[in-house]
Amino acid sequence: MGEHRQEFQRELEAIEAKVIELFAMVAEDLPTATHCLLTGNNEQAQVLAERDQVIDALYTETDELVSREILLQAPVASDLRFLLSVLRIVPELERSHDLVVEIARQADHLLSEDLSPRSRGMVERMGDLASAMWRQAADAWYKRDRTAAFALDARDDEMDDLHASLMAELASGRMTLPVTMEMTLVARLYERLGDHAVNIARRVVYLAGSAPKAPGADSYRAVWRRGSDAGRWSGGAGPGRHAERNVRKADQASQRASSLVTVAQLRAVPAATGLADRPSKNTDSSLRPNPFGVCR
Repeated sequence: MGEHRQEFQRELEAIEAKVIELFAMVAEDLPTATHCLLTGNNEQAQVLAERDQVIDALYTETDELVSREILLQAPVASDLRFLLSVLRIVPELERSHDLVVEIARQADHLLSEDLSPRSRGMVERMGDLASAMWRQAADAWYKRDRTAAFALDARDDEMDDLHASLMAELASGRMTLPVTMEMTLVARLYERLGDHAVNIARRVVYLAGSAPKAPGADSYRAVWRRGSDAGRWSGGAGPGRHAERNVRKADQASQRASSLVTVAQLRAVPAATGLADRPSKNTDSSLRPNPFGVCR
């Protein structure tokens, strides 16, 4: 490997290290934000706001570094795919941490006793689910796992269900109007965090180099064929639709990795390994457009 290529490889590894640090900060701060919200801990909320300035600076630095490498090195194939993926993912990371900080800031407006027991439980579940989704998104980036997009789509359905349940609880009138308005915003923030995690997993599909096949796709089609004609053609009115969804969720749950990359492991990546040692399924050097639509 020539000296020029070695220098370029070092720059790519430096960019990867910055992306990993951004992932680690979002994954680390999300549970803290939920704790701030439910306990009214304003001091921790202030710490997260200060960390947001660090993330903003890191985002700008990473963006400038990637743009410079594209301009000076004119990369192709997998190197270009990596740099383009970083350009698309770091804004997601920066915006996601903004949402985390906004959740923590609600501690200034809410008291724990203002929440009904049911709404508090739903917020805890949304916080836990969002944290799990972000750990899985970080794991997908690290492993270049193109199949994670399907698992995160399923978890995003869970988040949407929790969001709808919390909206119904807020509409019941058990809490005061100001609290209801604040909790409506909180529910939306968690729902958007789930969307960003899904977006990142979809970007990993592009980074990995080819479009994935959904786990258990053949079994989905078999269930669909076994459904009634009404379920097959009415867009979800019959039992075939429900059976397909249940099988899909069961298959996706069984496909989830039992152990994900932890925040500590993410932070150790830059010192422990380079891009050349990273698990990769990228065997196709052609550039392909993102096969998924990205949530906005």
